[in-house]
Amino acid sequence: MNVSHRSNTTEGPALILNQRTSIRGNGAGLIVEQASLAKGDEQGQLVLRRYFEHYSPAHSEWVEYSHTVTASELIHWMMAKGRLHIEHSAQGAAPAAQGERP
Repeated sequence: MNVSHRSNTTEGPALILNQRTSIRGNGAGLIVEQASLAKGDEQGQLVLRRYFEHYSPAHSEWVEYSHTVTASELIHWMMAKGRLHIEHSAQGAAPAAQGERP
């Protein structure tokens, strides 16, 4: 099994978002899934990697999907598509200091 090298990418240490291991019955093997987030090679890029491995005594195969986006694109997407939640004080806005415009 070769999952351990996936936690440290060429871009640097990755944040493991999800990792799951399951065993298939009747000696069919082991399934490993991992999702991680790391900084990309270019400044300001984020890389989401999804890694899948099927391991059995007879053979082993793996595949990795990489999704790259700039941090600014991700922030714009979150502001456009994310759910907005606003909290505020129950007393309302604080009065402006004397001489300042609201």
